[in-house]
Amino acid sequence: MKRSRITIHFVHKSSLLLYTKTSMTTMKSFYKLKYEKVSMFV
Repeated sequence: MKRSRITIHFVHKSSLLLYTKTSMTTMKSFYKLKYEKVSMFV
């Protein structure tokens, strides 16, 4: 019981970290794209 709880917690933590990493990368690429478009117009 206790062991599975720890495993679930670990999996949740790692998935949250992965989600944060992915969203950060997505935001970075999005801003880069936006910035490039703006610099093209200028």
